[in-house]
Amino acid sequence: MDIRASRYFAAVAQHNSIRDAADALNVAQSALSRQILKLEETFGVRLFERLPRGVTLTAAGEVYLRYARDQIAQAEHMRAEFHALNGMHRGRVRISAIESLTRSLLPRLIAAFREQHPGVGFDVKMDGSEHIIEAVREIDTDIGITYYPQPASDLAVRVSAREPLVAIVAAGHALAQKKSIGLRDVAAFPTALTTRGSRSRSLIDTACWKAGVSLSPVLETNSVEMLTGLAARSDTVTFLLRLSAEDGVRAGTLAAVPVRSEILNMGTIEVLTRVSRKLSPVSEEFLGFLGTELASGG
Repeated sequence: MDIRASRYFAAVAQHNSIRDAADALNVAQSALSRQILKLEETFGVRLFERLPRGVTLTAAGEVYLRYARDQIAQAEHMRAEFHALNGMHRGRVRISAIESLTRSLLPRLIAAFREQHPGVGFDVKMDGSEHIIEAVREIDTDIGITYYPQPASDLAVRVSAREPLVAIVAAGHALAQKKSIGLRDVAAFPTALTTRGSRSRSLIDTACWKAGVSLSPVLETNSVEMLTGLAARSDTVTFLLRLSAEDGVRAGTLAAVPVRSEILNMGTIEVLTRVSRKLSPVSEEFLGFLGTELASGG
């Protein structure tokens, strides 16, 4: 298969629009349409259903997309190996990560890594754990960084680091100076929680149920920034990874307080790759870089 044709096809599938894909690829819409028609003629099947607004993959298109993504990934891997043979560290590392790690840890690591390898670029997307797992499966990303995911046979856990949920409060909060607190201590204050269905919320709800504690959150959101922002400006307590509030703790506006709960202390950050996929040399090197940092406690 022609790698350019695969890239064009994958772009149309991503945007569900030939026009939007053409804009993203900086090619003529007519040229992109011809390429899709040529693919359909070659295989004798319709790859897209044409809709009044955009396109959507057919069943045959779903099959071809898997092969196209594999081909694109292999081409990128081959290019990276060519650079490695010439003693050059170039290429791009694609990462999908939970928001907690995109606030401080990943920017710090990427900056340090690029000091050693200035020819390396990064594509980082922020998402929830379930979507990150799907991105790893579909080769939409090289490395997925999740929180407390369910085991899966098609995914390899390359790094696992214990990362408990802690109480995040304003630096002047009544709980801020405690060495540790219980869930009943938290129940005396307003709380802000992650949305139901998230990995962290599942742990929080289970821990509260086991402790016989009921929390009535004044805010539920999937935004870590909003949770830490409210905590810094009020007496609200939220539960997040310590890394989520790292900058605020260093600046003296937030405090991270350990919680006496076996369940809240069982969470892990896990770095995932697809079992059947070989990463490029530069992605493997960054993976080792990331693993070392997480093993040291971030």
